[in-house]
Amino acid sequence: KPSIAPFKYDEGRNVGLCFFVTWENSGSTPTRYLTLNINSGSFDQIPTGDMFKDSGDKIDTPMVIGPKATIFSDPVTWDADQLATIQTGEKILFVWGRARYKDRFEDTTIHRTRFVYKIWWRGDPQHPNDPLPLFFIPLHDKFNCADEECERQEQEQAKDKRLRPVN
Repeated sequence: KPSIAPFKYDEGRNVGLCFFVTWENSGSTPTRYLTLNINSGSFDQIPTGDMFKDSGDKIDTPMVIGPKATIFSDPVTWDADQLATIQTGEKILFVWGRARYKDRFEDTTIHRTRFVYKIWWRGDPQHPNDPLPLFFIPLHDKFNCADEECERQEQEQAKDKRLRPVN
């Protein structure tokens, strides 16, 4: 579940925003060797390939989510200048990430989940009491998957020459 929140104020005005994802273990056993990665970027146009790579700045530290428990991802942040290019439509903002983990049972495969959100802008970030919602956060139409579906999507991408990264 994604969330956006202001992270700095200057005389009552937002200076930037942070985005984070709440990860939930909906199962009845804890995860093992869980690693999370979240990243974001702005593009001049909607990417035609899988431009959504792991953040190289994040270290994959193994962690655990207990049964029916939740944890938060690291935040990604955007300052006012970056946000202005999104608000004016010059750039399109995406936030993406993945989780990898094993079940607590021996000899289980590594599970993975990927997500890509497109951040739609509406309203004025400098006025937090604006009656219009500031952001809509729909899932992007590609690269949202779990387990075998991720592998299927990656194989389709490798075959489809139209899904090459934008230069």
